[in-house]
This record gives sequence, structure tokens and C-alpha cells, in this order.
Amino acid sequence: MLRLTLALLCVALAAATTSTASSHSTNSHYTSSPTNCQQAFAVDNFNNGFAANDGAVSFNGPWTVGSSGSAIVANGQLSLSAAQPGFAISRSLDTSQAFTAQLRFGAAFVGGATQHDVVFVEGSADGAAWESLLELRGSWAIGAMTLVDLNSVRGTDTHFRFRVGQGLQNGVELQLEYVTVVLQICEGYPATTTSTTTSASSSSSTTTTTTT
Repeated sequence: MLRLTLALLCVALAAATTSTASSHSTNSHYTSSPTNCQQAFAVDNFNNGFAANDGAVSFNGPWTVGSSGSAIVANGQLSLSAAQPGFAISRSLDTSQAFTAQLRFGAAFVGGATQHDVVFVEGSADGAAWESLLELRGSWAIGAMTLVDLNSVRGTDTHFRFRVGQGLQNGVELQLEYVTVVLQICEGYPATTTSTTTSASSSSSTTTTTTT
């Protein structure tokens, strides 16, 4: 009985050793926490129509304006109005190299807005699938600076938009005084991941470096 037990143990150890040797994979080299971070800014002060680039970082293109409302750039402001829901204006930029991305804007409702006047701030990583980031209501005091996190939609074509919810009634407008995207650029981000796979049959290894 003892000999049978020892024999089975040896077979199990041999199988485990063979399995480990035939395919050994590591994915452990990850760049340390980002350091030496600096901020970079994409800015639109609404002094040059719908295509202004007033910061060191440029947007991917001008504002995209929907067809069921009104968007006017004048006197350093962008005024948004629409009696029907769904009207939106959007803009995009590359945030793929940023450790963090944050949207900042100054805005105010004018024209006797109420709680029924709603504008959604939304973000998208591709301009197709949108997620709600913030809800603006006419009865709220928005203030000179509102901050919205864009980290969940970072990418080469990060979109953000202002979309009318229930409709802005009786001539109510949302006025944007500026829009800024703050990018935190750091050493060590994006991280570099190195994967090494070793095959026992050929005694060779393959190393693949990817940026994530």
C-alpha cells in the first residue's frame, strides 16, 4: 500500500512539473505610480466661433451642433437654446496620454429658468456610446466653475456634450462662458506592461511590450 501511494505521488509531481514547464507566463512588470505630473489645457473662450483653440492642447475639431435647436457664439459666450429635448452640442479631444482628465466650464441659465429646464453633461470615449456625467437644472446656481470628471471616457477621441433634457421653455438659454479640459500628464503613464512566455519544448522566450 505504501509503494502504491508513493508511486501515485510521484506521478502527480511529474504531471505538475510538466504543466509548469510547458507554459510559463509572467505579466508582472508595471511602471510605478506616475510621477512628475504637469497640467495641460484645452481651452475654448468662445472668441473665435465654434472652432477656437485657446490652450496648448488642441481639440480634435470644432463643435458639432445638432439640428433641433440653436447655438450661437457671440460676445465671448456660447448660448444654447431648444424647446424640444435632445438638442446637443459636442466637442472632442485626445486624452489617451493623460493620467486624469477633467472638464471645467462656467455656465448660467438666463431667462427665468425653472427646475423643469434641464441640460445634461455627457461623455463618450468614441462619440457613439454616451454616459451621463452631470445634470444641470435651471433652478440651480451653477457658478463660475463646474468640474466634471472625464476619466471614465479617456481615449484618442474623448467626446463631451451638453444635451437639452426636457426642453428649455419660454426663451430660456444656457450660456457657457468658457470650456476647459485639464489633462494631467505624468511620467510613467500610460503604463508599459511586459509579458514573457517561455516554452519548455523549444527553450525560447517571447517578450511583448504593450502600452495600456
